[in-house]
Amino acid sequence: MPVSFKTGTFAKNGTTTGYPIDDTTSITGLGFQPKAFIFWALGSDTSPTTINRPTIGFSVDTGGGAGTSANYSIGWNTSNVIPTTSSRRAKNNTFYALNSAGDTPEIKIQSFTSDGATVRYVGNNDTNTRRIYYAALGGTTITNVKAGEFTLNTVSGTQDIDDVGFQPDIVFFIGADTASAAAATSSNATHSSWFFGAAKDASNENVIAFSSVDGVSTTDAARYQHTARSIAHFTSGSTSTTMDCEAEYVGTVATGTGGFRINILAPSASATSTVFYLAIKGGNWSVGSTLQPTTSTNVSVTGLGYAPKGVIFRSNQQETSFNNAVSTHERWSMGASDGTATAPEPQFALYGGVGDNLTAVPVSWRGNLLTDVIRTAAGSTIGDVTSTAQLTSFDSGGFTLAWIPADTVQRQHLYVTVGELNAVVKVANETVGVTEAVNAILGKRRSPAVETEAITEAPLKALGKVRIPTTETERITESPLKALGRVRFPATTPETERITEAVNKVIATPIVTLTATSIKLRFSGGAANSVNTSSRGGAISSVEVTNNTLNAAWDDVLTAESSAGRTEYRCFYLLNSDATLTAYSVQMWIDSNTPAGDSVEIGKGSAAISAQEQGPLAAETTAPTAVTFSTAPDEDSAVDLGDIPPSGYRSFWIKRIVPAGTSSWNDDTYILRVSFVSNHL
Repeated sequence: MPVSFKTGTFAKNGTTTGYPIDDTTSITGLGFQPKAFIFWALGSDTSPTTINRPTIGFSVDTGGGAGTSANYSIGWNTSNVIPTTSSRRAKNNTFYALNSAGDTPEIKIQSFTSDGATVRYVGNNDTNTRRIYYAALGGTTITNVKAGEFTLNTVSGTQDIDDVGFQPDIVFFIGADTASAAAATSSNATHSSWFFGAAKDASNENVIAFSSVDGVSTTDAARYQHTARSIAHFTSGSTSTTMDCEAEYVGTVATGTGGFRINILAPSASATSTVFYLAIKGGNWSVGSTLQPTTSTNVSVTGLGYAPKGVIFRSNQQETSFNNAVSTHERWSMGASDGTATAPEPQFALYGGVGDNLTAVPVSWRGNLLTDVIRTAAGSTIGDVTSTAQLTSFDSGGFTLAWIPADTVQRQHLYVTVGELNAVVKVANETVGVTEAVNAILGKRRSPAVETEAITEAPLKALGKVRIPTTETERITESPLKALGRVRFPATTPETERITEAVNKVIATPIVTLTATSIKLRFSGGAANSVNTSSRGGAISSVEVTNNTLNAAWDDVLTAESSAGRTEYRCFYLLNSDATLTAYSVQMWIDSNTPAGDSVEIGKGSAAISAQEQGPLAAETTAPTAVTFSTAPDEDSAVDLGDIPPSGYRSFWIKRIVPAGTSSWNDDTYILRVSFVSNHL
């Protein structure tokens, strides 16, 4: 099976108690061998009930099938008494760790099987048959999974998690703003603070975060939701409306053994704030949001470009200013569905919360339902459910929710879907002359003579020019380069020569001349950035853009993006690497725009020569300020980049425009050309 996704539930064993114990429970009926699980639990079979003690966990197969597993979980407890008793924990050896006083039940996967998994109780089990929910993922298209952890940097800026072993297509994040613990005993920290995020790339991420303060006589609870962040948590123990940390997903990295990069926008005050992650390679993923209607009706999410196999929902249930803002009360909902009508469970919804500014009990509640994927609670008492949504179908380009009932308040609900990989349609994965060539801006050297050369050597497609103040032009196709610069010299002899043999034709060159090999193309986005989606302005990178390589400068345009339309921006630098010579009158133009339905425009950066360009901008779709873009179709309309001194550089931007409804196109290309005047002897 290319991609397999199954939702279900099982009851924790309540017949064997004690610590330690050696008892197991089996998960069966999946119909495939899973590679990863996401687990949710409420700590109770009763629904709804008081005391909010949920957990979220990850488990992945690390032993090639029926081998060992990696397990991570967070748990939290929001009080049902006054003064409040809120707490949290993070465990790096179990997928379930109930948050309560003393030793509590802790569960891990002992082995993955051909039809499910065997779970083992490693903590102090109790007699409660607590229900645990899961989403299982497998299939041949899912090639790699990894569950791991890292500690957030305490300073702003990018942070690489480069020991993943591969470049993931989706990453899930959970955390409780505390250090992780492996001991199978109580490791609670006071106050409740937790988050659950997901990211596909820099433009597709979201997160929910919540807080409840411990030891106060009036409840202090808050919530947060953001569609341009994947990590966020509150300041534990202080005013619950204070965000302690926020980070955005930048993209994958190729350093080390592969992994991903985040950008910390607001650093955590804690030096031990651990984040657990579940990284997956393979499958076709979408990260987005949908709005709850204000009347009972069906709502269809479209434009994904594939029929999902599974969906996961999360929400902070905020009624107004529902996105990117902190609000009072802790009210959350989470759910998942595999879109089928067969066992184990086709869909489920969990919800809970604690009211803010309350002095009487009950102030904490939780609940679940096996027929919905979303449940919202507008009040602060048990069972105050006002709206529910059931997944009715997975469609060819999305999914449909039936909202019955729905109250009059619009809320935002986050989703992550997965489908088949072969549903991705490339629209514009450009191979670009200047923007995707390290040595792509090379000059051609000519003796001081009036001559015309035409060297055409397969398999090259795009050439630059080296300019000389004479009446002729020359075109060299020189392997392996795709675009060449132009350098000018005075001519002295009127003659014409045609060269049709090899590229290694020997042509005399004036001494002490700036050659086009000195002009380099560099990423922006920081001193060591090598990720195209992160090349959004900021400091010049020491990394050159790979020559003649698809997706070196741009990521693919997916079906959903081409359907809706999308405009993105990239910033690069032209570096004059020569230590003594200046590149005068540098000009750039688009020698050949894309043959597909998209197009590109270029513009000179807003920074001065050898100065840092604005940015990095918040997202690929964020336009730079004070930059004028042009189609620059020929040399007469070229963008003037000025003089670039020895070891100096100039920033420039490229805008990629994909109109709504653009048809698919494989291996889309465009060609940039650069010319300059060299000083010479």
